[in-house]
Amino acid sequence: MRCLLSPTDSTISIDSPRPGSEIVLDGMFVGNTPSTIKLAAGPHEITVSKGALIWHRTVSVTAGSSITLIAAPNAAASIASQRSPAYAGQ
Repeated sequence: MRCLLSPTDSTISIDSPRPGSEIVLDGMFVGNTPSTIKLAAGPHEITVSKGALIWHRTVSVTAGSSITLIAAPNAAASIASQRSPAYAGQ
């Protein structure tokens, strides 16, 4: 299946050194790592957890951007931007 994105859509790929970690986006469970999620541009709250270990960030994506997050619960995240502009903060 092929998914076409509109110019206002963004994608975020989330992975973790702990495969199968739960991903919660804006308060809603959206899947387990690794996953690629389509979302609207703007700020989003992302929580990745595995058992008692939790990783949380606020990420703001720009329309049409694609970013990759490596979420390590209880550790700093590594952000690799595949296409600018996008930023992440705490």
